[in-house]
Amino acid sequence: MRWSDICVQGVDLSLSATGLVTIRDGHAWVETIHTDSTWTETRRRRHIARRVYAALGDVRPAVVAVEEPIHGISNKTTIQLASLHGVVRDHLWRPGIAVTDVHLSRLKVFGAGGGRASKDEMLRAAREQLTPYLGWAQDDNQADAMWLACMGLLHVGQLPFPASGRQRTIVQSLTWPNVEGVHT
Repeated sequence: MRWSDICVQGVDLSLSATGLVTIRDGHAWVETIHTDSTWTETRRRRHIARRVYAALGDVRPAVVAVEEPIHGISNKTTIQLASLHGVVRDHLWRPGIAVTDVHLSRLKVFGAGGGRASKDEMLRAAREQLTPYLGWAQDDNQADAMWLACMGLLHVGQLPFPASGRQRTIVQSLTWPNVEGVHT
């Protein structure tokens, strides 16, 4: 599949394994950014933010869709994820790149059809539905990033397969940056 001149990113942030999908130059790049648990949190956050930004190359994305930080795991984890989101947003916002937040339940409904879908169900759905377009998801982090990128593709009218009514409703309910030529 070859997309037109559009750049979209899907980012599933995690300090240990961030899923990243970057669609640019007509191709999809899918990766998991791993960090070493012995690194300081600052080093881990910077490493992830730099990799997310570097994946864009010299192309300005129309959309970057990021899963919102999860609340309620533990206070420490919530703070760590919020901090990671802040650093990544800063790397993207400095050159004027807007980010769209996607709540986990909306992502699960969009990808697997249910707001309580497990990581395995999201991965299975990505492998069954997205492999012809984005390649094989190696792990649940990549699967979530693929679904986030698909939300962005649907928003800009470049989704390479038919979207369900539910998927369209979810994408229309999100707050997206203004993209020239996109009418939602």
